[in-house]
Amino acid sequence: MNEQFHRISHMQRHLGRMQHRIIEARVRSLGIHPSQHILLMRLSDMGRFPSQAQIAEELDISPASVARTLKQLEAGGYIERCGSDVDGRRNEIAISAKGEAMVKRSREIFDRMNAARFEGFGPEELDQLEALLRRQMDNLRRLEQGGEQREKEMKRV
Repeated sequence: MNEQFHRISHMQRHLGRMQHRIIEARVRSLGIHPSQHILLMRLSDMGRFPSQAQIAEELDISPASVARTLKQLEAGGYIERCGSDVDGRRNEIAISAKGEAMVKRSREIFDRMNAARFEGFGPEELDQLEALLRRQMDNLRRLEQGGEQREKEMKRV
């Protein structure tokens, strides 16, 4: 296999781990557990009233994990639960004012990290990087969808 492929793949994995460590440290300094933070941020992105089942599906985690983390977020005052107007069997989730403040501070952390990560990159370089990463993602999607046949083809490269 091409040594450059290995070096680039290693750098990409390392970048992901570095970013994860930085974000996790910043999030912990806000007084919230990283798993709670992930769920809170996803709730913010999903809209006002997703169900627990929708959250589990969106994050690809078990409904039990969602329930446990939502209880922790509710106990911390970051979310509020209310019954659904449409389906009385389901709880709907809303982010509280305290949760909205956490989301705002979190977005500021992400913005600062991204500004530092891409410092010195010009618009053309960012466009090129985005296009290259998108192409990698497309290649991996095809591999994922094509299964073993695509893997056999990749081994011949």
